[in-house]
Formats: sequence, structure tokens, C-alpha cells
Amino acid sequence: MERAKRLDALLTAERWSSRNLAKQAGLVHTYVNRRRNGQADITIEDVELFAPYLKMNVTDLFTYIMWGTELPNDPKGVGSTSAFSHAALAQSVERFTRNE
Repeated sequence: MERAKRLDALLTAERWSSRNLAKQAGLVHTYVNRRRNGQADITIEDVELFAPYLKMNVTDLFTYIMWGTELPNDPKGVGSTSAFSHAALAQSVERFTRNE
């Protein structure tokens, strides 16, 4: 559920409704809405799909949504503003593959 809350916070900050994002991405709105409200798991494919609409790179979005890692550039105040390292990404990917 925390992952859904983080995704929702980012979408809200960028003023994306589930319906509008779905339309732009070529999806049905229930696809976006189920991930946004925690009814469906957020996958790496979802992160890759949502990243451009959130004006983020996939790596930063992945680590933020999956583990709440601080955002490197956060003008809207959604997360923290400290930089994140490649070592943090490697740890995040390792944790994800172990499903922690």
C-alpha cells in the first residue's frame, strides 16, 4: 500500500488524474487507478510506463516507489531532495529481486 501512496503523491503533484494519464498512455483508467489505490501491484513495467509522464527517469522513480528512497530532484516537495547513488540503485534492485 505504501508504494501506491507514493505513486499517488507523485501523480497528484503532477496533476495527473487516473483517467487523463490512462488516455495519454493508451490504457484504460482502471489500470492506472488500481495501481494508484493499491488494488494491483506496481511492476517495473508500470514504472517504465509512468516515468515520462512524471518527468522522472526510471531509476529514480523505481527506487522511490519501491522503497521510498529520497528523490534527487524534488521541486514539488513530494519526497526529500538529497542525491541518490548508483550503489543505492544496486541495493534496491537486489532487494526487489529478493522481493523484500
